[in-house]
Amino acid sequence: MLGFIVIIAFTLAGEALVALAGLPVPGSIVGLLLLCGYLTFGRAGLAEIDATARLILRFLPLFLVPVGVAVVGLGADPGPELARLVATLVVALVVGVLAVSSVMRLVARRS
Repeated sequence: MLGFIVIIAFTLAGEALVALAGLPVPGSIVGLLLLCGYLTFGRAGLAEIDATARLILRFLPLFLVPVGVAVVGLGADPGPELARLVATLVVALVVGVLAVSSVMRLVARRS
């Protein structure tokens, strides 16, 4: 339960920071970056956060259902929406791969 509270606290801190600073990025992303910084420089609560993250990851496919419904909703002739969708997916894939590789390098150095 403590891990969930910590994750939510960082998400809310990110939302508050975005609202106060007027940043043009989602607050959840800022919260995730804050959490990554916390985990990089501190070890308090790591086991609880790890257990909670593993539980959330078990249900990750359920979060992808709305995306699948949206793609199916495009219909037989998606037109210009398909190009934007593919571009978004490619950018998200590249950013995700870069982020994961950076985190893995940090973890490998700390181990």
